[in-house]
Order: sequence, then C-alpha cells, then structure tokens
Amino acid sequence: MKTKNNLLKGVIIGISLIIVPLILMGTIDTNTSEEIGRYQISTSYGDMEDSKSYIYETIIDTRNGKVISRNRESARYY
Repeated sequence: MKTKNNLLKGVIIGISLIIVPLILMGTIDTNTSEEIGRYQISTSYGDMEDSKSYIYETIIDTRNGKVISRNRESARYY
C-alpha cells in the first residue's frame, strides 16, 4: 500500500513540475509586446553631383506609417 501512495505522490509532483512552468512561460505582458517590432529602419546609399556619397537613414512607425526621423550622413563615417 505504501508504494502505491508514493507512486501517486511522485506522479502528481512530476506533472505539477512540468505543467506549472509551461503555464507560467505561456503568459506574456501585453503592454510590452505591442512595442516590439513597432519601428522599422530603412537605409540607402546615394551619390550627389559633387562626388560625395551619403547614407540615408529613415525610421518609420509601422503602426501608423508615419516617418519618425530622417538622417543623412556622409558615407566616409561608415
């Protein structure tokens, strides 16, 4: 009789050690998950008439499609 109780307790403890962490890992915080992947960066290369090369960088908010910032840097800094 004692071995059946020990076996039952072991099975219950084993199942709880597997199920509880899986449930806890499955929960996410919805406030932070909305910000992940929200912004997209685009870079391009261009030459001007005066033989200078530039890198153009644009940051876009993918939620509403608005441009957050645009920068032009000299290519020699890259």
